[in-house]
Amino acid sequence: MKNIRLILFMAISIIASNKTFAKEKIVIDSIRLEINALLKEFNNKDVKVNDKISTALELTYYYSGYYPGVLVKKMDSAIYYSGIAYTLAIEIKDTNLIYQAGTSYANYYSKCGNFSKSISTLLELKNNPILNNFSSEIYSSISDAYREAGDYKNYLKYARQELYHNIKYSNSNFYSLGFYATIGDAFSNLNELDSAYYYYNKDYENFLLNQKEFTKYDSKFDSTKRFFANRWIVFMNMGEINLKLGENEIALTYFKKVIDAINRTTETNDCNQFYLQVAKCYNNLKQNKLALQYARASYRLSNFYVDNKNMIESAHFLSEIFKHNKMLDSAYHYQSIYMHLKDSIYNNEQANNIAIISIEENIKQEKIKQQIEKEKHDREQNLILAGIGFFIPVFISLVFLVSKWSKKKSKLFTSLGIASLLMLFEFISLLIHPYVEKLTNHNVAFMYIILLIIASALVPIHHKMEAYLKNYFQE
Repeated sequence: MKNIRLILFMAISIIASNKTFAKEKIVIDSIRLEINALLKEFNNKDVKVNDKISTALELTYYYSGYYPGVLVKKMDSAIYYSGIAYTLAIEIKDTNLIYQAGTSYANYYSKCGNFSKSISTLLELKNNPILNNFSSEIYSSISDAYREAGDYKNYLKYARQELYHNIKYSNSNFYSLGFYATIGDAFSNLNELDSAYYYYNKDYENFLLNQKEFTKYDSKFDSTKRFFANRWIVFMNMGEINLKLGENEIALTYFKKVIDAINRTTETNDCNQFYLQVAKCYNNLKQNKLALQYARASYRLSNFYVDNKNMIESAHFLSEIFKHNKMLDSAYHYQSIYMHLKDSIYNNEQANNIAIISIEENIKQEKIKQQIEKEKHDREQNLILAGIGFFIPVFISLVFLVSKWSKKKSKLFTSLGIASLLMLFEFISLLIHPYVEKLTNHNVAFMYIILLIIASALVPIHHKMEAYLKNYFQE
């Protein structure tokens, strides 16, 4: 009887597994058909450029592995199609498509560990004047890229820029939640914990002041059964900073609230870094099983969402846990993963390239600043020249009019007339001087010769006009 039950159980299991396999095969086949249709549309010469860009971007989502139902990641293909989309978008000068394609292109390079290319692309977007409406989003992407690269000083620099734009253009309490999280995280990574706590606490205070609004908004996302880190990011950050300050019990109270929210929904890429912090907290509290559970969850999600930085950290943490528990095979396995990822993604050449890009960007920004100051100075000088140019003819006209109305001539009018004449000729010299400098390339000898020739021409004219004025005002 037992054998019959076992046979039936095995038969049912085989049928169920076959059905599952059949369903997965149908999904994979439908995705392949969809990709083939997109490729056919992309290669169609008659398709409009805008449609071609949209098709290329859709292909990047498939190949990146983020598209629902797609399990195979081909990041080289994602980079290829996002690069084409970016190039085409620049050609047609479509701001939305340039931003969308450019940030996708940079993001995929970052996921592959090529942070220098990612950052240089994002800085190119930042310096594109037609993308001013996307400044806040671009600063956010740049700060994320520097964070992934481990360059926390530049991470803080662009996090400040992002905060400035968010505060300047936000008109809603809801959108102000999490404004300070990036700066707090930057200070946390720089191990400036007091500053990190200050900024994290500003978000927490904002949440407490507007708790009803945030809770009401988040309840809509709970209904989608997909974890949405809006108000929960505040609790994540408060837990993390208390963990770093050694307040493990306080950290755990914040973490448990977030865990409860995740359990009611579905995990997303917001959870992978959070799980690692929870694992560290449980490890500090000597609860090894829970520490191992959350560390594994962190590694699993980091791998799925291609979060290289967190994958390295979680692999290293798992290696240490297994080593402590005398499970040397597992410890060696995760240590190998940790070393391989660290060497392949965070190497000296990569760091040098990022440093060079950052220096070049600082030089470029300094040149832009100098150019703006020069233009401002030139505008001021031109306004002064325009004022002088307006004053001289008015002054000369007034001298002649007053002298005409006066019943008797005087030496005062003669002096004023000669003074106005001097002003006119000096103004002419002032106008000529910059052009002479530019023509001679600031060569003093050539400038002297040219100005001497001009003076030789102007002096006789000046004498004749001065004699005329003396006669006019003394008659």
